[in-house]
Amino acid sequence: MSKKPNWIWHFYFYLYLFVTAYQAWDFFDVDSRINTYYHVLIAYNTRYIWVYCRNALSVILNVLTLVPFYLYLHQIHWLSKKFWGWFLLIRLASDLTGRIYEINTLKSFYYQNTVLTRDCIIVAVMLTGPSYIALLKYVFKKHRNRPA
Repeated sequence: MSKKPNWIWHFYFYLYLFVTAYQAWDFFDVDSRINTYYHVLIAYNTRYIWVYCRNALSVILNVLTLVPFYLYLHQIHWLSKKFWGWFLLIRLASDLTGRIYEINTLKSFYYQNTVLTRDCIIVAVMLTGPSYIALLKYVFKKHRNRPA
């Protein structure tokens, strides 16, 4: 990689670490609202277990994103570009299709207050967008000491 990331990336890493840890805690906590939501859905229709699993996969992939993000910050090359490229693609697909609770929450907000919905989407993009950028930079930057 050509240039070391600046302090803003390091700051964002810790912010993303905090947000991701909270997200994982909230999802896996037995008494959380999101866990209750999925268990009520599953109680009415057992096919919703797949929706729950897709959300769990999304949460797990977001936690695992901390690894390549850390590797990007410290200019460490681990595993292949192809692996991280597939990881990025699967994470994106998982985030777009596995967040049913969040999507339904946004729909509820939209019916009540469109400005609140817009603001929530902006905050979500601001909190997760840079993690995608860091992963893209990690995957597609040229490695100095390694062949492509």
